[in-house]
Amino acid sequence: MANFIITGVLALLGAKGVRAALRGRKAGTWGPLLIGTFGIGLILGGLFRPDPGRGFPPGAPAEIPTSLSAHATVHTLGFFIAMLSLIAVSFVFARRFASQRRVGWTAYCVASGILAPIFIMLGSVNVDLVGLLIAIGGAFAFGLVSVMAVHLRSELPNASPPLLAQRRMATTAR
Repeated sequence: MANFIITGVLALLGAKGVRAALRGRKAGTWGPLLIGTFGIGLILGGLFRPDPGRGFPPGAPAEIPTSLSAHATVHTLGFFIAMLSLIAVSFVFARRFASQRRVGWTAYCVASGILAPIFIMLGSVNVDLVGLLIAIGGAFAFGLVSVMAVHLRSELPNASPPLLAQRRMATTAR
């Protein structure tokens, strides 16, 4: 629960940073709104627990619950809000990078927007691999937001290079 809530709060803070970095530029409106909506979905998912089933948590029955409790319904709603927001934001940024003719970034955004839901859907039909498949789908989606934040930070005029780049510069300067 704490991971969802903390990540949701961090996404809301990240949305504020994306808004500041892209104000008045392509993806400057929808990018932050969708990242913020992602954060809200995560917070909802963290505040409300899912019903045990499909082998989650470990030891739970392998079957799908026949009905959802109210808290599981809100958890599921939060999940869908978060995932749909991430899928949409991947295409918002793909459009931004395509307009800049940045083929690699465009492909990465499009791939994330397509592969994340595919892996999550595969996880929903494969009980044996549900955790692994949803984790892979989440890595595409969450990874996009993380990598995008670092990239946008590097585009700011007064930005210091990311820590890894600083280490490389220090090593080459020696």
